[in-house]
Amino acid sequence: MQELHYALLDGELVSIHEVKNGLKCGCVCPACGAKLIARQGQKVAYHFAHYKAVDCEHGKETALHLLGKKVICKKKVFLPAKPFTNETHGVVHIYDRAILEKNVGTFTPDVLLKRGVELLGVEIKVHHAVDNDKKYKIFEFGLPTIEIDLSDVGDDYTEESVEQIILSGQKTSWVYTPESKRYFLREWFGDSVRTRSKSYVEHCPLDDGKKAYIVGLSKYECHDCGYGNINGIHTDRVVCAGKLKGIDYMAIQKIRSIVKIEGQLKSFDVVINGEEIHREFEVAVAAEKEEKPHGVQICFADDTICWRCKQKMCSVYGLVNGTPISPDEFNETMIRISREKGVRLEERRSGMTKETHLVNVCPHCGTFIGEFYLHDLWNEETEVIQVEDTTGLRLYEDNRWK
Repeated sequence: MQELHYALLDGELVSIHEVKNGLKCGCVCPACGAKLIARQGQKVAYHFAHYKAVDCEHGKETALHLLGKKVICKKKVFLPAKPFTNETHGVVHIYDRAILEKNVGTFTPDVLLKRGVELLGVEIKVHHAVDNDKKYKIFEFGLPTIEIDLSDVGDDYTEESVEQIILSGQKTSWVYTPESKRYFLREWFGDSVRTRSKSYVEHCPLDDGKKAYIVGLSKYECHDCGYGNINGIHTDRVVCAGKLKGIDYMAIQKIRSIVKIEGQLKSFDVVINGEEIHREFEVAVAAEKEEKPHGVQICFADDTICWRCKQKMCSVYGLVNGTPISPDEFNETMIRISREKGVRLEERRSGMTKETHLVNVCPHCGTFIGEFYLHDLWNEETEVIQVEDTTGLRLYEDNRWK
């Protein structure tokens, strides 16, 4: 059970360090309202505990949510750069008023900040992010809104540490802002297509279900439709909004629903110029891959796209009981098999780590591919080879290295 460091005293949020010891603290749980006892002994860290009751599950979450709102009410908050605008960096904004839990249109932001006629909605994420229904209501009203993620602050959080997170902007993202309307609509309505090993969008709705090729990872749109956007040179995916062909999606007034299956748009209901519009689409659902066997495997992908020259190459990574490893961790047998299959493995020096690693190298331009792909595997293997020789490998099993 997570320790509770904040409680309510006469309706106000207080720290364990601000109250008297034991039952004299007079505090109650922010979540369930039960009486608390302040434990301020020398053997364990100060914390609140439920008096003659089991600690409830949501005490810390509720306390942290209230603490986040308390800090926001100081009227200073970091705003990130708005996506797909000319803004290049965020900045701390200072507001005149902070209003808690005030109805705005058909929804209620955690905190509403005001500066003159300017409004900003602030959502605090501890357990649940802003759901789609609330996003669509925020869009309908047109309220610029941010979300601050406090879900991983740890047990030793304080008002000061939470304030530092909020003012740093490290855990802040835009839920919606009218200046980036096109970006958010594309994200919400667009098909999410993996691009780690592909340079095209499959089942392109604007090309009779054929492939629409992406011009290059430095561009922001597919050359066939102009609807896609790519998020950087090492992007994982392209967002293709081609299914909105024939619809002035920038004129959408209300979003009733958006249904997706495995990242692909299945249906939507919207209102444009007062007209209710419903669309249904077929989706190309990928077949389920067979569960990988235990042991050591070498996984080959012969349609990897080199990030520099954009040509296809064969690359390789390993699996040890389902846990990915880079070629740098291969034993001699795995290296030999990989090279026999045509993979170019070479030792290269990393400009970032200043260390030498065994890496996949493009046979066309000599560029090496780092280990970024291990964080989001392609699942595009064309061949998997079981390895019997496990000499020098650490076998991963039951969440520990053997």
